[in-house]
Amino acid sequence: VIPISSRALINCLVTLRSLNPFDMRAKLSFRALSITLLQTFSYKIEICTFASLDFRLNCKETHMGYRKEFDEIRPYRDQEVPTVIERLKQDPAFFTMMKFVHPDWSEEHINETITGISTVAGFQEKVAYPSMRILIDKTVKTVTISGLENLKARKSHLFISNHRDIILDSGILNVALVEANYGTIYTAIGNNLLSSNLITDLTKLNKNFVVKRNTTAREFYENSILLSAFINYTIIDLQNSIWIAQREGRTKDGLDKTQPGLLKMLSINCDKEFRECFKDL
Repeated sequence: VIPISSRALINCLVTLRSLNPFDMRAKLSFRALSITLLQTFSYKIEICTFASLDFRLNCKETHMGYRKEFDEIRPYRDQEVPTVIERLKQDPAFFTMMKFVHPDWSEEHINETITGISTVAGFQEKVAYPSMRILIDKTVKTVTISGLENLKARKSHLFISNHRDIILDSGILNVALVEANYGTIYTAIGNNLLSSNLITDLTKLNKNFVVKRNTTAREFYENSILLSAFINYTIIDLQNSIWIAQREGRTKDGLDKTQPGLLKMLSINCDKEFRECFKDL
């Protein structure tokens, strides 16, 4: 995102996809504004529409990992994982939690299991998936999955569903997708559920991103714009699937209806017709 003066507007002027990804250098001049872009790896860069008046961001292509404005809500990056793992190794509550799921695991075995994990995928493979698989095997008689044949291989998807437990429900979906040779999903979770640093670390290691709850009307609007940009960027640019609940909280009357506000949030950065905004998702 290019920092510019208040009320200024830069429309998507240049796309640098055609340049050699190993020699990406360009100088763009906007009257008195001169910018040099330099990158030695494969980046997709596009100057984006930015209206600072209402913080609305229409950024279609800025593929540099997660953009900085997503830092407050995004999951952990791979380069952050070793530090988080070391933090878990110093937290007795983590070992208590692991022993609850794996009662036959000693602290030494738990420590050996997580030592050397350096990526989110490694954490999911060694900790998240085995733990969820055991919970399913020990607490559920039958799990029935249907419709996976409708998913397109090597394509990201947006899953919207009801839920009874936001961590377990999305976790079961993750298990089903992994066992059907699909990738794991990014999961939306309310910040009201992040009750401790341990829970925050475990959820963000497992590709959970944060939905901010209990905010002012102004903050709600700004957070909706940011969340919409994050979801669209993750699905379209990073090609990662996302799961999000169809409404805040569980239904109290058994009628699982999608909140209209969720659909408005997903399309808030889209300038197409309402239904057209969902085709890329």
